[in-house]
Amino acid sequence: MISIGSMDKLCYVENPTYTNNANYGGIQSATYAANPSVGNNKIYAAVEYKGGNEKDDGEQKVGETVADFYIRYEKYKDTIQQNWRIYYFDSTGTQKYYYIESIAFIDGRHKITKLRAVNKEVE
Repeated sequence: MISIGSMDKLCYVENPTYTNNANYGGIQSATYAANPSVGNNKIYAAVEYKGGNEKDDGEQKVGETVADFYIRYEKYKDTIQQNWRIYYFDSTGTQKYYYIESIAFIDGRHKITKLRAVNKEVE
């Protein structure tokens, strides 16, 4: 199981703000920004890579990497939602954006929160 000491990777969470398309009323774009309700958007996590794949999407190759981010449970982190994203610097120092797909509370009584997220890179 994940130990508290292994949660040493500095990450940031951001929530989206959507703008509407004036012509058709649909969502035009999303802008991500820090949410002050999540402790100034900084979190420390243990990161486990769960693999990935590559597929064609709109005549482009898209590589996906799936990772689980384990964070220590704290009440104010309950505001994190599935439409948020996580960014952090990987072992090579490259900034990566991971979009949250699921949120799970593990290890009983909300001790640890698992955020499963996907990074998509267009080649």
